[in-house]
Amino acid sequence: MIFPEHVTLRVQVPFNSRSPAWASFDGKDRKQLAPGDALVCSMAPWPVPTACLDDSTNDFLRSIHEGLHWNLRKTQSFDGPRET
Repeated sequence: MIFPEHVTLRVQVPFNSRSPAWASFDGKDRKQLAPGDALVCSMAPWPVPTACLDDSTNDFLRSIHEGLHWNLRKTQSFDGPRET
C-alpha cells in the first residue's frame, strides 16, 4: 500500500484478542505484539537523499513496478508439438 506523506497509520491488536499478533519489517526478525500493543507508521522528518532520473514519485513507483513485476506476464516455454 502506498499512502500520501501526511497520513499516519495506526494498527492495534484488540485488547480482547485471543492470541498475540506478529510484525515483521523488511523481512527481518518478527516481533510479537500483545493485546493492546499498537504500531504507528508515519513519514520520517528526515528525508532519505536519493538520485532521481525524473522525479521522486515516478522513480519510486517505477522501482516498485520493476521489482514486483506488476502487469508483466512471463513468457511461457514452448517445446514444439508433441508426437503421439
